[in-house]
Amino acid sequence: MRVPASELNRWLLAHCIQFQQETGIDVELMADPVEDKLPEGVCREVFLIVREALHNVRKHAGARHVLVRLRLEEEQLRLVVDDDGRGFPF
Repeated sequence: MRVPASELNRWLLAHCIQFQQETGIDVELMADPVEDKLPEGVCREVFLIVREALHNVRKHAGARHVLVRLRLEEEQLRLVVDDDGRGFPF
């Protein structure tokens, strides 16, 4: 699977929309434009992580709302997937 940086946000949005349609779980995506700032391999991994995180929300959380947030912070990429589900104790 090839996920170029210029397409990452579009791939994430499409997957979030599909997830929302299939599950009825509301998904909000907030993603900074990454344009050509990330290698293709990193973009692929980000997409796969979000896909797996949403799968886990569907399977385990009992959530009604999910926030997917992707931020570029200077030299770092920060990805947060947060939901209003039941969670688990640490």
